[in-house]
Amino acid sequence: MKIKALCSKKGICLLVTLMLCLSMLPAGHVTAVAEGEAKSYIIVTADENALQNIEEKIDDTVVDENEILAENDMLVAELTAKEVRRLNKDAEVLFIEEDFEMEANNNCKEKISPDEALAIRAAKLENSNEQGPGKPWESQSIEQFPEYTPEEVKAIKESYHEAMQEKLSRDSLEPEDYEWNMQVVAANDIDEELLMTDIAKTKVAVLDSGVDMVRGIELADTINLVPEEQYVSPLFLDVSGHGTSIASIIAGNPENEVQGVNPDAALYSVKVLDRDNKAPVSRIIEGIYWCIDNDMKIINMSFGTKTYSKALQKAVKDAYDTDILMISAAGNNADDVEYPAVFSEVMAVAATNTSAEISDFSNTGEELEIAAPGEKIKAAGFFGGQIVTEGTSIAAPHVSGAASLLWAKDPAKSNEFIRQLLAYSTRPISNSDDCGLLDVNFALEIYDDFAESWSGEMLVNPEQLPDNSEEPETFEEVDDNESYVEGRWTKPGHQTLAENGMSKNGYSSSSAAMKAVKAGAIHPDEDDNMSGLGSYPEYHGGYTDGGNKINYIACYEFITRIALKNGSSSSFSGPSVVSGLNEYTYYWMHYDFKNANKVGSKTWASVFNKLGISDTNANRKNYTWGIALHILGDIFAHKTYQKKDDLQIVHVKSNSSEMDGADKPEVVARRYKVAKRAIEDSVACLSLNVYGDYLELDYGLKQPLESSDKQNFTKPRLLQYAQANAAKYGVLGNAETNRFTAANR
Repeated sequence: MKIKALCSKKGICLLVTLMLCLSMLPAGHVTAVAEGEAKSYIIVTADENALQNIEEKIDDTVVDENEILAENDMLVAELTAKEVRRLNKDAEVLFIEEDFEMEANNNCKEKISPDEALAIRAAKLENSNEQGPGKPWESQSIEQFPEYTPEEVKAIKESYHEAMQEKLSRDSLEPEDYEWNMQVVAANDIDEELLMTDIAKTKVAVLDSGVDMVRGIELADTINLVPEEQYVSPLFLDVSGHGTSIASIIAGNPENEVQGVNPDAALYSVKVLDRDNKAPVSRIIEGIYWCIDNDMKIINMSFGTKTYSKALQKAVKDAYDTDILMISAAGNNADDVEYPAVFSEVMAVAATNTSAEISDFSNTGEELEIAAPGEKIKAAGFFGGQIVTEGTSIAAPHVSGAASLLWAKDPAKSNEFIRQLLAYSTRPISNSDDCGLLDVNFALEIYDDFAESWSGEMLVNPEQLPDNSEEPETFEEVDDNESYVEGRWTKPGHQTLAENGMSKNGYSSSSAAMKAVKAGAIHPDEDDNMSGLGSYPEYHGGYTDGGNKINYIACYEFITRIALKNGSSSSFSGPSVVSGLNEYTYYWMHYDFKNANKVGSKTWASVFNKLGISDTNANRKNYTWGIALHILGDIFAHKTYQKKDDLQIVHVKSNSSEMDGADKPEVVARRYKVAKRAIEDSVACLSLNVYGDYLELDYGLKQPLESSDKQNFTKPRLLQYAQANAAKYGVLGNAETNRFTAANR
């Protein structure tokens, strides 16, 4: 049972006088296994010396070395049941438990019956070119796109670029332009006088699947704790898209038309969930201790499990004792609240629908403290687009954003002050007595009165505070709005382009399509036929392969052209198709896509089976375009130099003449700002069905050098290769030449 120190709006303060007794809690979770079968376990020891002694008693080949866990007297090891029993008898071991898996609380998984799912699938097959059961790839026709002239391609891109400039330049939204979820929690029309003029930036950690570098989200820092995904570029770090959506609700800004509750929050991406939105509990614990070590004020945890973990509870308690406010999703199974939300130190969040009622799928119970919108929510998606999503996962960040806004008024306030203020200020929910609906503006309005009634540990004289009895606004019209179809991905500004006749189908697509693009973007780092800058420079922004020159811009264009042929190079007969592409590079890249059944060294079937999507023409197109995005991003990560000292920015610092940080966005930060914009413009090309070329780099370089960009970068042969690629347009314009010259070496 979770005991909450919350204050009644009827003037009764529920004072907490009971404590959870550890001796009454269940022992660490251990699943019975065969005697000789090894499984992963978390071992919690008494102190540092005990940890060292236990490590010496265990075969070091089975120990997972982890500095953060070790600092907190924990380790993870592969053990048999016999070894577990032996260690449990050791006086230096506090307890041992299985390192089980946790999962994100994203979209509800069991909302339709199997029969309904089959009917939906059948309808899709009738209205699309998806591959049906038993239909061989060879029988699918190649999807044909308009063959634009180079001049038409350039005109289309320039029109798109101009249409986006106005959206990128604005710094705020009108209250009525906020998404419905921000309106219902009153985060759209906050009285500026209630905020401090010089607002402090509250440090908020998004403990999730990572946060991509996309327009509309500013990150203070990012850390990747997933060992098997260390190779993923920070441009594409969030393989699933879950963490990026969460981050946008907390602190998104108007550049992406999805403004979060507090764009001024200092947002930290702590990647603990893998591409499947899963993590062993030990990695969640590691992430929590990272937050403690790095002085986070708020931790957003949009994941959960039904399984109790004593080690996780210890980490949660340690975080709470350091004055961190932890906010967690309740879960999506229409069941009891899950861990870690169920812990008394954590604020549990339920999801509401457009009628301001608790969602059917949301977990419920007396552990709930607050609710926020969790259905038909537009959030940031891959590559500067938007995704429509649902779940208690997406409800929790509304509360985290509100907490960061309140804490900015006085950073000296305690986590319990912010927590109780949030819970006290909620609006009533018609179908629940467990909690109320988040009301950001009302919390700000009563802040001073609440502070006067705060004793330092609890609220006194609550009868002197105003009661929030206002009924929440409802937005049922959203349910019938086609733009709020769950899973839909859209590109801001598509309506303007559609009206101009530039895009017959607009920019709307399924989340599966963007999933294919994102998976393609990390493909060159996973494929034996493409992996490695030294071996395959054409896929990683390299400019030489031994004595052969590699025009990385032409490589990018060639792959986008292959993508428009649904991932097949069979219709291309020579390098002349792309300006600047030589025979050597053409041969190798053509080879990787000439087999109808493979992409590089992987079969299309294996690629899409892993993603859980169909092998279709459209998905092959999208996946291949993702590979082109990888090239575009790596142009700025690899073989790039710090302009000031002419130092190469490398992955690993090997000597004093090289600068570490190829995949660190904070190292010569403008590289990634340019890459981010170029990638977003490239995705627009995909949506418009026009090939990519040097223009995406030019638009990226067009961004002015800001005061925060203390250093600029240079890229070898950038001007030379851009000129070669631009030959189809004649020559570079003067302004273009100047931009490429500034970044050329």
